[in-house]
Amino acid sequence: MTIDQDRGAAASPPQGDRILMSAFENMNATAPFLQELSRLQEVMALLEYALTCASQVDPRALFANEVGALSGLVRAYQGLQAAANLAVLGFYTEARAVIRGVYESAGLAQMLAHDAELAEGWFRKAMWVPDRQSREFAAAMAGGDEDAKIPHRQYYKYASASAHPSAMTTLPYLLDSDGSINIKLYPSFNHEQFVGLANELTAEAIFVGYCLRNALSHPDALPPEWHKSLAQHAREFSGEPMKHLDDDWVERERQHEAIQQHVRPVEEINDFLRAHPNSIDNVRSRGYEADAGV
Repeated sequence: MTIDQDRGAAASPPQGDRILMSAFENMNATAPFLQELSRLQEVMALLEYALTCASQVDPRALFANEVGALSGLVRAYQGLQAAANLAVLGFYTEARAVIRGVYESAGLAQMLAHDAELAEGWFRKAMWVPDRQSREFAAAMAGGDEDAKIPHRQYYKYASASAHPSAMTTLPYLLDSDGSINIKLYPSFNHEQFVGLANELTAEAIFVGYCLRNALSHPDALPPEWHKSLAQHAREFSGEPMKHLDDDWVERERQHEAIQQHVRPVEEINDFLRAHPNSIDNVRSRGYEADAGV
């Protein structure tokens, strides 16, 4: 890389903020178009409700698959926020890189929820699980249909191209469309880019919602209205009928209420864990006895 020091000195910018120089300007320019995030806000509300419900447990009763699934989904939830904030501030390429992390976190979470052995390795040995395994698991959940892998593979290819420093994502920082050099040291608002990202974020939030649903031990763990709302967002956003999401919501509500009546109240958890052979207190007790040679 060659440098013309004379021209560089002449082009030196004035002293000022090098970090937040364009942030507030872009945020103000984006403000009139924030309605593009309205459906994202609604799907995020569904995610927050479900994650809050799932976290209302005694940690002593959790296994590695539950910890892995819940933490991965919470990371995905914050990732959606991070990507949306970057989009509002004009960092469109960086926002897409974050969206890929959301996709990977949510996909891994739904797999860990149903694979206790893999979750143990991920939790205790800091195993890295490649996204390929998550994609294969998603296809298996679709009945093993090889065609089910195609949309996951296509999205992963697209997301990777957006996240990595490829020519497609990197050259626009240096060159204009006519090939002339025009370095973009600071982001600027672009309406088309923002709208596109708002749609990508909404699609990703719906994907996280279904990863969360797939991570449940049973769909009836959440109210039928939650599932019905998520399905409605998926249909309206995609414009597709998605008949596979149809259900008898009245019957589902009846089943959910019946299950809720048999859930043990939180006040009983200490007695339950004291009696359970694999509760942390009993496991520790057996460990102390073994060390003492009892």
